[in-house]
Amino acid sequence: MKAEHIPLLRCVDCTGALKLVNAVFVGDVVDCGRLVCQDCGRSYPIIDTVAVCFRDDVVLDYLSQREVDFITAKGWNDCLVSRGGGKAQWHAAQKSVADNWAYQWDVLADDWRAEDFAGPGLLSAKAFWNFVQIEPQEVLGKKVLVTCGGLGREARHVVDAGAAEVMVNEIGVEIYKIRKNVPGADDKLILLRSDACHLPLGPGVADIAICDHALQHIPNHVDAFQELAAKARSGGQVIICVYSWENNAIMTHMVEPSKQLIHRLPLKGQRVLALPLALAVFALTRGLYAPLGRFAPGVGCRLPLFEHMRFWSEFPFSVLWLSIFDLLHAPVSYHFRKAEVEGLSASAGLRTRRLVNTNGTLWSLVAVKP
Repeated sequence: MKAEHIPLLRCVDCTGALKLVNAVFVGDVVDCGRLVCQDCGRSYPIIDTVAVCFRDDVVLDYLSQREVDFITAKGWNDCLVSRGGGKAQWHAAQKSVADNWAYQWDVLADDWRAEDFAGPGLLSAKAFWNFVQIEPQEVLGKKVLVTCGGLGREARHVVDAGAAEVMVNEIGVEIYKIRKNVPGADDKLILLRSDACHLPLGPGVADIAICDHALQHIPNHVDAFQELAAKARSGGQVIICVYSWENNAIMTHMVEPSKQLIHRLPLKGQRVLALPLALAVFALTRGLYAPLGRFAPGVGCRLPLFEHMRFWSEFPFSVLWLSIFDLLHAPVSYHFRKAEVEGLSASAGLRTRRLVNTNGTLWSLVAVKP
């Protein structure tokens, strides 16, 4: 984030404009500092180039000990003010989601390498553009917002495609690792640790607003979609990729009901449980689906989940294991019917440009804001 990006930001409590104070720069990039609301006086820290912007009733629930220690050492105690109480009904569920993904991304997925983004599989450019259903050249020179940006997979590919600015929201501490996975882009990245339902951004700041593989894990996903749409400019695009209800009976009728038992295990236990399942899927995709897709696609297409399993056949085993764990541990995993996705678009006043049942198990929506 650079000083020139500050006018894009807003207070998550009152939407007032923010002023940068106590800033320390590395080149043109703000390494640390405070953002102070010019209307209500709220103060938010910038730590290692990341603006940490939570509402004041929940801020202490989300700050890590490292962040608290940094803020305290700087003497910025006004960043730690919390009224407490008044928390939304869905707050506990969202905090559980954030904690589980912090474990997945910050503990289990700490070794992504440059070649992982270039090769086949989940982290690849091919997979990303398949999920978001636009062409890479559409982001060239554009301002792109990515919500629920994890470790930076989406940010990496839109930066590589030539985006001018990339605003990345993530609720968890994994956001601090995005710079490693998107090297050389500090002047383009605007990193925002915040709730996706309360983005510290003004309206209409993005040419393209993306939420990929995450909206289904937000308890109040309707509000999150409305917030995403609000940040797109007139004529801009709003893009989501979510789990589909259609063609997903294994997940909706077997995995999701079984979570009442699975979630009694600690996360490490759920990780162990995912191992034999990953081994079975690995053998099935490599031994059956991939060969049929290569030599007899006419026969293979009669198998259940053919496109999805062919896609998974490109995963290295470690990524497949992580993906199975992802499906098991998620405290919230909503599966959208086609009509619900269309309803999200319509309720935000958007015009649907494209709606695709990607890999037979996802809905990829591309909508345009009038």
